[in-house]
Amino acid sequence: MKNVFVIGLLTMVVVGFAFGAGLASESVVIKGQVLENNQLMDEAGNVYDIVDTEAGNEVVELVGQKVEIQGTLMEDQDGKVIAIESFRIME
Repeated sequence: MKNVFVIGLLTMVVVGFAFGAGLASESVVIKGQVLENNQLMDEAGNVYDIVDTEAGNEVVELVGQKVEIQGTLMEDQDGKVIAIESFRIME
């Protein structure tokens, strides 16, 4: 019975690490240009999908403009995504 408990506990830990890695996130500031299809391209050419947030919805309307955004960067199976918390249009 003790072995079953240990095996179950180890399985939960492994699954937690496997799924937890995909949910890692970090707070960032990115300067870039708003693209069509709800995306942002930074100065290095990296493309991020913009998450559906209040600020994100405002940014996607600024196609072609350069912006500085602050938000949370995450990575999923399709690539990098950004949840925008605030932004400013760059001159």
